[in-house]
Amino acid sequence: MDLYKTLGVERGADAKEIKKAYFNLAKTHHPDKGGDAEVFKGIQRAYDVLGTDESRNFYDQTGQVPGENGAPTQDGGGMPGGFPFDLGGIFGGMGNMFGGNPFNGPRGPAGPPSARRRGKAPPKVHEINLTLKDFYQGRMFKIKFERQKFCDLCHGDGYTSAQTCDACGGVGHSTVRMMMGPGMMVQTQMPCGPCNGSGRKPGPNCASCSGKCFMNQEKSLDVVIEAGTRPRERIVFTGECSDQQEYAEAGDVHIQLNEADEEIQWKRDGNNLKASLAVNLRDSLLGSTKMIMDHPGFETGCTIVIPPGSIHQTVVVVKGAGMPIKGSGQKGDALITLLVTVDAAEQAAILKNHELLRTVLSPSV
Repeated sequence: MDLYKTLGVERGADAKEIKKAYFNLAKTHHPDKGGDAEVFKGIQRAYDVLGTDESRNFYDQTGQVPGENGAPTQDGGGMPGGFPFDLGGIFGGMGNMFGGNPFNGPRGPAGPPSARRRGKAPPKVHEINLTLKDFYQGRMFKIKFERQKFCDLCHGDGYTSAQTCDACGGVGHSTVRMMMGPGMMVQTQMPCGPCNGSGRKPGPNCASCSGKCFMNQEKSLDVVIEAGTRPRERIVFTGECSDQQEYAEAGDVHIQLNEADEEIQWKRDGNNLKASLAVNLRDSLLGSTKMIMDHPGFETGCTIVIPPGSIHQTVVVVKGAGMPIKGSGQKGDALITLLVTVDAAEQAAILKNHELLRTVLSPSV
């Protein structure tokens, strides 16, 4: 039976995924929850093997569970006899016939956690909704939060001194023997359990962090939004995330700026602002001056001059009344689409003066 399938995880699943899968299954299949005892026994067996690095490595290499069906235990036990030999002697170094080195390097991941960290942690993205006025005028605000940082004294190891592991003598691995068939036994090397393959065992807990590896830190970031900033732009604060044991550098904080939902007439279109304006027939034919409210740059409204003879869907352009163009000192334009309507009074006037209008509007000969 495939133990990974039993837990419902992929072979590349990390320890957190395996633990989570086990607890989710236990909620359903544990006998105390009304589950089948035999089914839960299989789930427990799978977690016992995959939940420990040594036994999982052994299972991945051999397909066997340590101590079952003649498989050796993790301390190197097993059936005596046969022809013991070191796989490294055949394939060179620490290689093995099951594909790849079971741990990192010839002596495993030696050294404290700080020595094994590599690369930079992924960024954390925080989204903030801003009004059109915020994007138009610019804004500044502070974000306060608490993050965890590696202890200054132990650098996130949890201890400041270490000693050679007694179990493996500092080499970081132990030798196990496996039956490959009748009369044939091979031996290979597995990471040492007591020191987790490092070859060293940590000393007393760090006096500064009490072995917790981290210290809490209050942090404040000044978020400056320039006038004319576009939606979905990001402001990046380098290395301001919490430290993580897996990475040498903390990730970046990304502040993503989104548009808030607003019930206003103006909508942004690049560097321009767009709106629509309903006008009656009289104002469209004779011309008029109107005011549109909610403009982010005009508290008392934006003045719109309607030229005489305007028709439905005419676009009136107000130069320089659009969005600021970031870093240039210039602005886009305001584009107002006229929606011409004919009210009841105008309809009555048209009917009453039909012949006169026909004469006035007829093309001159």
